[in-house]
Amino acid sequence: MLKKHARRTQQNQSGGIISQEGPVHVSNVKLVERPTAPVRFSKRKA
Repeated sequence: MLKKHARRTQQNQSGGIISQEGPVHVSNVKLVERPTAPVRFSKRKA
């Protein structure tokens, strides 16, 4: 949710703070459930 401050105008008589939906950046997303299988990393020798 985004909060936007709006000035009073003839079209918007109330003004004030308006809540709007907006995008969520991937850095603000938290992993809720871990995968059941363990993650394996293999190193390749060059």
